[in-house]
Amino acid sequence: GICLITIIAQVFWCFGLHGASITQPVRLPFMQMYLAANLAAYTAGEAIPYTFVQPFWSYIITLGGGGATFGLCLLLLRSKSKQLKTLGRLSIGPAIFNINEPIIFGLPIVLNPILVIPFILSPIVSMGLGALMISTGLVLPGTLDVGWTTPQPIKAFLSASGSWETAISVCFVFIII
Repeated sequence: GICLITIIAQVFWCFGLHGASITQPVRLPFMQMYLAANLAAYTAGEAIPYTFVQPFWSYIITLGGGGATFGLCLLLLRSKSKQLKTLGRLSIGPAIFNINEPIIFGLPIVLNPILVIPFILSPIVSMGLGALMISTGLVLPGTLDVGWTTPQPIKAFLSASGSWETAISVCFVFIII
């Protein structure tokens, strides 16, 4: 279900619509319910039952904003094109805080059939990697929701009850995607 919602959110972005905001009324009630269950399990000393909670959405699925574009911002910094390099410089600051409209509309990814493919696939790959690390017990799923603009490794650390492994996993996922 979360994979389908992620794809739908990305497709909305491809047409210039804020996909996360459009899909939020569908996904957020479930994610908050699961987050409350995770917190209850954690405080009771039990296994944390749910992976796909709101913190997971923002520190794994949307790494740097919708489409997981943080890596793209870094790549633009190395571009030979002066315009793309400038766009990379302008967009890296907001991307650290999960804001990627400068990239989405400045590059543009919107209505760009070539960039749409990795824009849709990157969050799916990062979601799969994150879910795999959680299911194998390498990292903890979220138990607290920290503001969506918190930089991802810090958010992962705080959301997963101070788990350094979870914070490092965000960096690992970033390198892979």
